[in-house]
Amino acid sequence: MPTKPTYPARPPEDLKALVSTKMVPPRSAGRAVARDALLARLMEARRRRCLVLLGPAGSGKTTTLVAWRQALLPLGFDVAWLTLTPEDNELTRLLDYLLASLAQAAPAVTQEAADFAGRGIDSEAVERTLIALVRAIAAHPRDLVLVLDDLHHLGDARIHEALQWLVDYGPSNLHLVLASRGALPLSLDRLRAEGQLLELDVRDLRFSAAESERFLLSQLGSIEHRDAMLLHELSDGWAAGL
Repeated sequence: MPTKPTYPARPPEDLKALVSTKMVPPRSAGRAVARDALLARLMEARRRRCLVLLGPAGSGKTTTLVAWRQALLPLGFDVAWLTLTPEDNELTRLLDYLLASLAQAAPAVTQEAADFAGRGIDSEAVERTLIALVRAIAAHPRDLVLVLDDLHHLGDARIHEALQWLVDYGPSNLHLVLASRGALPLSLDRLRAEGQLLELDVRDLRFSAAESERFLLSQLGSIEHRDAMLLHELSDGWAAGL
């Protein structure tokens, strides 16, 4: 019988290398123009199991999620944030960051899972880590939102399997928010069929004409309405184009 591959356990001292700024929303994103209609859609879907935002760089995914997070906190939601980079495309590193970001929002949910995560990343260890995490979240008294921003940086198949496990077996009080520049390597059909999925793409993220004008006013101080409408048409409401 073939043996399962094993991987070295993650030394505890490696946790010191975690970049704390990756686990908080970008401050600059908080100065964006108000997106009332888009925010209302997100608020209406706040208890769905999964929310997906797809769009190119500069389409407003992060700024939208920062505003949504600010609206959720007064309602009693715990919100964990993780901005991903190409260096996170490694299962051990990702699990460390995932647990660390969740621990900032709800420390108790990661205690048992962190013990398993330090024992290696063979398939059984990863499964035990995720099971412990899901059980702890299910027992958590509040809704817990996990925002994974820039998910397009993760291409490792084992990472996709771990995220799919959270999608498939996460408890009802865990709300996964996935923002990416490209299509997600995950199966979301069941959540879509159950009405537990909100999907937004670049068409939803475009500024309306009024939002484009407010954005230009915030950047320039003043602009003629006619000029603002011309720029809105030229940019097709794309924030980076404006």
